[in-house]
Amino acid sequence: MNFLSDLVGRLACARIFGSAFHGGMRLGVLWLGVGGLWIGQAPAQGVGDPLENVRAYSLEIDSAGLPLPGYFPIGLRGGDPPLQVVRLVTHAGFNLWQDFSIARPGEGAVLEPEKRPEAEKAALFTHGMFGFTQAKDMRPPPPHGMSKLPREAPGYGMITLGVDEKGETGKLDSGSKQAFNIFNPGRRAYHLDSKAATGRLAGAAHALAKPTLFWGMENEWEGMLNYADEAKAAFAVWLEKTYGGKISGLNEAWEGGFKSFAEAAAQPPKIAEYVSHPGAFLDWHDFQTEAFTAFMSEAAHTLHEHDPLRRPVVHKSTQQMIDMPHVSRRRGVFNHERFADQMRDISGGLYGVNVYGSGDREAYEINYIYHCIQPLEGGAFGVMTPEMNNHNGPGYQWGATYWRVLSNGLKASNLFAPGHKGAEEDYATFGHIDAKTGEPRDKMFYAARWAHMIHRTEKLWKEAQPLPDMPRVAILLPRRDLILATPPSRMKSQWAYPENNRSLVFQWLRQAGYWVDVLPYNKLDPGYLGRYQALFMVGAEHLTQGECERLTAYVTQGGTVIADERPGYYDERHRVRHQLDDLFGARFEAWDGKSSYDLGGDYAGVVASGLVPVEVTTGTAVKRSADGRPLVTERKVGKGRVLHLAMKLGSLWSPQDKAVVESGYAPVNPNTADAGEGLVAAAFKESRWLTQQLQRLGIEPAYRLTGKNGLAMQPHVRLEQPWGDDQGNVVLTYSTDAVLRLPGSAITLPETTVEVMLPEGSWSLAVFGRAEDAGLEPIRVERLENGRSSVSLPSIETAGVIYLLKEHPPLLGIPQIQGVERANDGHAAQVDAGQTFMMEVQLATAGQEPLGPGHLEVRALKAWKVQPARMETGTLARGEMRSYRFTVTVPDDGGAARPDLFPLVARWNDGQGDRAICATNVFLKAGAEEE
Repeated sequence: MNFLSDLVGRLACARIFGSAFHGGMRLGVLWLGVGGLWIGQAPAQGVGDPLENVRAYSLEIDSAGLPLPGYFPIGLRGGDPPLQVVRLVTHAGFNLWQDFSIARPGEGAVLEPEKRPEAEKAALFTHGMFGFTQAKDMRPPPPHGMSKLPREAPGYGMITLGVDEKGETGKLDSGSKQAFNIFNPGRRAYHLDSKAATGRLAGAAHALAKPTLFWGMENEWEGMLNYADEAKAAFAVWLEKTYGGKISGLNEAWEGGFKSFAEAAAQPPKIAEYVSHPGAFLDWHDFQTEAFTAFMSEAAHTLHEHDPLRRPVVHKSTQQMIDMPHVSRRRGVFNHERFADQMRDISGGLYGVNVYGSGDREAYEINYIYHCIQPLEGGAFGVMTPEMNNHNGPGYQWGATYWRVLSNGLKASNLFAPGHKGAEEDYATFGHIDAKTGEPRDKMFYAARWAHMIHRTEKLWKEAQPLPDMPRVAILLPRRDLILATPPSRMKSQWAYPENNRSLVFQWLRQAGYWVDVLPYNKLDPGYLGRYQALFMVGAEHLTQGECERLTAYVTQGGTVIADERPGYYDERHRVRHQLDDLFGARFEAWDGKSSYDLGGDYAGVVASGLVPVEVTTGTAVKRSADGRPLVTERKVGKGRVLHLAMKLGSLWSPQDKAVVESGYAPVNPNTADAGEGLVAAAFKESRWLTQQLQRLGIEPAYRLTGKNGLAMQPHVRLEQPWGDDQGNVVLTYSTDAVLRLPGSAITLPETTVEVMLPEGSWSLAVFGRAEDAGLEPIRVERLENGRSSVSLPSIETAGVIYLLKEHPPLLGIPQIQGVERANDGHAAQVDAGQTFMMEVQLATAGQEPLGPGHLEVRALKAWKVQPARMETGTLARGEMRSYRFTVTVPDDGGAARPDLFPLVARWNDGQGDRAICATNVFLKAGAEEE
């Protein structure tokens, strides 16, 4: 039976994913509208010990090894580690693996690497992981390699190379990104034919098609400015269309005297000319972005359409193209907003972006991507991070970062990377296993607890979306202005943010307790904006007429806009248009952007880049400088209002406080995007000043710490906005700020209380689960007269989850194991070979009704002994939590090779099936024998 016949025969037993595969897949005349289709053999099952298979750690993978609707993909990107490391990754709760598969036109078979890594085989076929299969191939059509181009290729014509602004091609190898000329018809056609062959052949006949969950494409390919002759010819056509055939419009934007579009296109600006020729550079960059994004979308759709199973495509883009001006000009022409719009129908509900970093900046970037993939009407979409790590940071920073990103839109991840002894370069620097010792680093323990935490309420995390009617503000990320922006002189990293740093505005608002979303241009819609109390437009000088009209409608209908610099001063082509002067009741004038001033008064020492020249017309200047120039201007418009700040808001910084910050905070590697960002706010004056402006407009923070130490703790913690499902279950993450501190200065923040806006609800269970163990701690939630709630918050070292459950399966917890040593993270149990210890398992009712009888088991590797084998649990009342004790004995020889995180998995069964799961890992002290 061939594959397609087999496919049709399997229709009756097709597995329907839930919203993770959103948008539908076509098979003949069959159309599945919401949900996708998983058809085919289950991944090969692991032999021997059940805990060697990923389904042992998740209730959302069935007994055949297939994902259920509540499945949440999480993995550790391999890098060909030893087989024992793959085993450790399995035990840590991860179940996704990046693999590789391609085919080429006319060859009729899938191309195998010379030797498929053993780690990949083990992950996919022994441990049952799902494949994130990379269909990456940038080779030119035969018979010639890159070094022989330009040449004729049979069936594809002349194949030419892409070139940079100097006319050079860069590396001529199969992975060349500069030399790949997307404007060459033959090169483009062959690439699309390769994607079709891969979808058709690898998607059907190759063994790796069975565990493939979704496709990837070329690694971090985001295009580059291409100065090839074909690109210039296409640019001429684009310019004529863009300017409606009127060369006068181009000459106004470019400040030139061109007689034709072809003449202008033949002289595109070089990268350094973004300052001297901003209009021309915007057009050149926008043209290249539009062309490359459309090409990548076409390649993805070709792959998807030729895959018999119509699996989703999730491209590995990067954070570099979000809000980093230097690399956005020099290293890519990718636009996440555009690509998300074009990929939504085949995305499976996921948008891929590699994100490295920590704390507020990580949340800022993932939150932005979440709102890129969201349609205007909302939906079950989210962010997939094919690579994610806090660089070389410690475990406490890892925990404080990655618990909170779940509440900023993360719906799938493949962390980078497990690492292993002897690993090199990034696999050593970023590895969760020490490259010198081969032992898990402290961040590996946090990663395992993170994975098991997700599995505990996996379906809830999969389905949860931000709750409606919560107090939020938004920040617009204006890409046009980013392309023309420069970093501040004190930031030396090529990945630095612009001088008018929106991520810092995000940070200051979060320090004050505001919930903040980061929006692309296409969310400037009155309906979408209606969910926010205010919109910040930071450095948004280039706007289209339509965007300005929609902003005006939002304000007129009752919205609030807070803007700096000269909002809407230019149109999208860099032509001066004064589009929002009337809305703000002010006339914005030409400005070189070089002046600065001190905020003074209570905020003396905080310096802003300004003053923006403003002539107040119908607005009201509510604050002026010492010499009478407007600093803050306000105007009421219809039911709403606007506020203008005559500065670069994101440029605020406290140079005199820098020494204070450095006394307690560790410097960050200057070759990362985090460099310098944490050394800006010492006394949190920027946050307090910004809060003062919002409170004057009646916009209060979403939460405020009110208990003992609350005022001092407020800037250092982050309570994320609540997410929930349609059953009324709510989760909030609570974390520290994740800033690196000097050795010995890391602290545990004490317990406190928070006053926060929450939905009304009679919670069946209110508990906290911290990042340092898998235990559950009851918390108090009290409804206040002002409509808010008072919630008790336990002490916190890094992060945790607040569970407010109304109708949910029971919850299991495993508190920190006592009477043992601690691993290098300071929390995980470290045991000796032959040692016996006690572990506690908590069972909590999380529904409106009492929990009926059932039984509880703790499962370990076969050589380990757990007693008793099973405990009957009886009936639990609504909201009740009970504890049960098991003893665990480690084998005399340790029971396994090193390195490993030995799993202990608790499951509760109601007689019909397992309904709750919780896992922890213990570490075997060095010196134990290997198998």
